[in-house]
Amino acid sequence: LELAEPTIPQGAHACVARGATRVLMMPYFLSAGQHVVRDLQNYRGDFAEKNPEVKFELCAPLGTHDLMIEIILERLRAGEASLDSV
Repeated sequence: LELAEPTIPQGAHACVARGATRVLMMPYFLSAGQHVVRDLQNYRGDFAEKNPEVKFELCAPLGTHDLMIEIILERLRAGEASLDSV
């Protein structure tokens, strides 16, 4: 959330600068913890206030979508295979 660039405000600014009228904020988290519930909602509200012509929408976090389970299983298989080759 705060360690990588672009930061969330930098990303929002870039979208607005490019003419976006709608920005979907996709939380790259597995659950709706404090970052999603508090921090991202606060960002969304701040962005909407500063850019009333742009609609900022906060999407659901990645969660436990069926495809996420498949990705996790694939990563586990790859890890197991790399251990078998040692």
